[in-house]
Amino acid sequence: MRSMVPRRRGVATAASVLLAAALFAPLAHAQTTTGTLRGNVKDESGGALPGATVEAINDDNGARAAATTETNGFFNIAVSPGPYSVTATLPSFGTETKKVRVLVGQIVRLDFELKVATRVSETVTVSAAAAVDFRTPEVTTNVTPEQIQYLPQNSRNFLNFAALAPGVAVTADFGEDTRYGGAMFRSGGQDARQVNVFIDGLSYKNDILKGGAFMQDSSRGNPFPQDSVGEFQVLTQNYKAEYENAAAAIINVSTRSGGNDLHGDAFLFYQSRGMVAKTIFQDRTPDYKRYQWGASVGGPLIRDRLFGFGSYEQNDQDRFNNVLFGHPTTEPPEVAARFTGFDQGDVKSPFHSKLAFGKLTWQPATGETAEFTGNWRDESDRRDFGGIRAFSTGVDQKVKTASAGGRLDSIFGNFFNDASLSWQQMKWIQGAIDTSTPHLIFFDIAEIGGRDTIQNVVQKRWTLRDVGTWTMGNHIIKGGATYAWANYDYDNAQSFNPNFFFRSQDLWLFPYHANFGFGQSEVKFDNREFGVFLQDDWTITPRLQLNAGIRWEYETNQLNNNFVTPPDVVAAVNSASAVDYNGSTVHLSDIINVNDYISTGSNRPSYKDAFQPRLGMSYDLFGTGNTVFTGAWGRYVDHVNLQDIYEEQHKQTWKFYQFCFTDPRSTAPPDCGNPIPWNDSYLSRAGLEGLIASGVAGGPEIWLLQNSTKPPRTDQWNVGIHQRLGSYLFGVSYNNVRGYNGLIWFPAATPGATPDKPDRFGHLIHANGFGTILYSSYSRRTWYDAVFVTADRPYTPSSNWGFSITYTYANSKQLGNENKIEGTAFGFDFFHPQNLRKVRGDNDERHHVVASGILGLPWDVRFSTFLTLGSGVPFTIFDFSHEAASIRWNEGNPHRTRNIFGLWAYESLDLRLAKDFPISSGVRLGVQADVFNVTNFKNFCGFEGFYLSTNLGKPNCQYNTRRA
Repeated sequence: MRSMVPRRRGVATAASVLLAAALFAPLAHAQTTTGTLRGNVKDESGGALPGATVEAINDDNGARAAATTETNGFFNIAVSPGPYSVTATLPSFGTETKKVRVLVGQIVRLDFELKVATRVSETVTVSAAAAVDFRTPEVTTNVTPEQIQYLPQNSRNFLNFAALAPGVAVTADFGEDTRYGGAMFRSGGQDARQVNVFIDGLSYKNDILKGGAFMQDSSRGNPFPQDSVGEFQVLTQNYKAEYENAAAAIINVSTRSGGNDLHGDAFLFYQSRGMVAKTIFQDRTPDYKRYQWGASVGGPLIRDRLFGFGSYEQNDQDRFNNVLFGHPTTEPPEVAARFTGFDQGDVKSPFHSKLAFGKLTWQPATGETAEFTGNWRDESDRRDFGGIRAFSTGVDQKVKTASAGGRLDSIFGNFFNDASLSWQQMKWIQGAIDTSTPHLIFFDIAEIGGRDTIQNVVQKRWTLRDVGTWTMGNHIIKGGATYAWANYDYDNAQSFNPNFFFRSQDLWLFPYHANFGFGQSEVKFDNREFGVFLQDDWTITPRLQLNAGIRWEYETNQLNNNFVTPPDVVAAVNSASAVDYNGSTVHLSDIINVNDYISTGSNRPSYKDAFQPRLGMSYDLFGTGNTVFTGAWGRYVDHVNLQDIYEEQHKQTWKFYQFCFTDPRSTAPPDCGNPIPWNDSYLSRAGLEGLIASGVAGGPEIWLLQNSTKPPRTDQWNVGIHQRLGSYLFGVSYNNVRGYNGLIWFPAATPGATPDKPDRFGHLIHANGFGTILYSSYSRRTWYDAVFVTADRPYTPSSNWGFSITYTYANSKQLGNENKIEGTAFGFDFFHPQNLRKVRGDNDERHHVVASGILGLPWDVRFSTFLTLGSGVPFTIFDFSHEAASIRWNEGNPHRTRNIFGLWAYESLDLRLAKDFPISSGVRLGVQADVFNVTNFKNFCGFEGFYLSTNLGKPNCQYNTRRA
């Protein structure tokens, strides 16, 4: 239920906020927070009219921006997104006014024809489809305010609308689809760590954890209040040099602003157990309820000068996870007695989220706009239990985000400047529900005890940026620079509460393996980031445009540059050895260049070759702007994930030990070469500390980072053709992405220790006093080839209907094993970089369709729909007939079901019906009903991959059941 004041969406402007212009030398960051009005002014004979004034007035807040035409009659005006009245005037000529709406990052083409000696003013409304300028080589999709407001969506997470863009995959809510670690998006055969999100120009890149942005690792919450999002742009591929810190898709968000009219919204959504269909694996739906409510308001503080906007949103959920321990027939009574006292059945998994956003917009003069913004997020979640996992083993997770900033946009003739300063803090806290007892894992029965690991990750960043745009004849030149200083606090107490593993071969009577960590878990570090770019949009002829740009980035502490390998580790590395299959001694230096892995604090320079050229072209085939051919090539460099990098140092301060045990009661061999006879006194933290003190536990792991590590990058190119037929827009493109420099960690082993050898772990290279030695390699690669087909009719209030359809055919490959959770990559199944195999990509979905529609009906009723169809991503078949060498990575195809839309592995047809009821002057009450996955299509996950199983290929979970 919604209560509303009639509103006009204010200017959905860009990030952060004002600063005195004097603070900014030409320093900048580079992401578009505006749209562009571009075109020509001519007379009745088609001749250019230089010196004409073109003025754009925002219909919501009265903001004005103007430009004077060049000698060829050309003009270019950068404006905040919103509705505009654009007027062209010239002495001795009449005036012409056109009304148009500008979206973020969008170029709107407006051409004026002025008549001589007339005082008559003509006003023309230009349709959304007719206004779009196709002459851009970027693969981009604009998500409009109407799509965000009207399309059905279950979670109110604006990131879900990124699925409207071809080639972009969005992960479902973490509570349903556990294949991935949170609600996030990805593209181009890359994982989510390579994406980025900008809100009003402020980057929400997560430099440490997986997920790419917003600290979304393992989060089922929304990162930003949806009512604050005015619109956004999805740049899937081949974006220009002004964009940074991404090797895959970028989302560029413009938030809502206040205007001259007061407007407000309030909403309340409720969902309960009875509104959610059970899965085929449940005999009933677990108890569940959700309350999601919020409000927003915007309006003038000083008419035409100062405006305010604010929003708040809260999400309170009580999900219930079903806990049910297994009880094999071979379970001894003394083992069964361990599981008494733990709650089973439906156990509450509470989730709470609070989101807030505020903005002040000041327009001191024509061509000047200042903004001050701030946002806040506070999320808590008790999860990661259920099935055979007891509540006490779960996670108490918190995500906390805060940011503030200021931005000043200024127009000086044909020069536009955007300067900003911003501050941001993101916290990701993975606490524990209980740590009073060790974490005990009884395979096939239960997991009991406390949580083993707690983490606390904090990222703080100040960013100073400035971007200038010059219009010079047939050239639009844009350049800028950025300077950011970031501080990180990475605290990972891995297995501080010991893990003990019990297996059926030992009748679960004693643990055959244990993990334990202790020491200093916190690592603090900082980084300085510099970036500069220059690009030119050159109109060579009225039909041919060339976009050329280059970007360069540098980080002072990209690889933990000042880290010094401890002397005892250096000595261990230089002496580490093992005996190979021929009986010869192999040293670590025989398989890697040891000098490239020992850091002295001065031999690990930051990468200086992050030059990223980007080139694009467009050709208007008939000179009408309706049929345009485009092509582009570019290089894109991203951050090295800092969690991967700082594990090297972390493993020296936080000692991580692994133990293996043996016992006469066991019927299976131990899982290491030097097992410890089991004693019940070891079943505690103190017991393992005693083993370490006695020297029988081996030693901690050694992680060695390659000094010459390069950051991940992609090379991208595409060709396409775009066609406009009246209000309809069509496009077809071929898209190619090649990824390089993916980081992966390998165990140090003799050359003959290959994946087909059953005793390969007996040939690991060790050093006295230490455990496993791991070394890094940046040898992972990806290949992505795709065809995108799009059809679109933008919704307009006058037509009262619109639709969009995208189809993606993709073929994705990767070098290495499956890594669907997108965490740190390991090469234990290959042992050496040269053994890596080219396999299907983790997200290799060959066919993907997304369709949406909005239709206005009589009596203020509105119908909308969102359809998603997917052929499914692969799963791995664990074939051990030739040890790890025969594992069929990502070769399993998910089950497909035929229905009215064809043969698919995934389907969700979502519907919404809404109606507004007038309450009083200026107030409406809105009621809407949503149904998701109307057909209750069975979307499966968790496919059995063991090659000898009779259930091979069958699912063990289901997600996105029908709900209302």
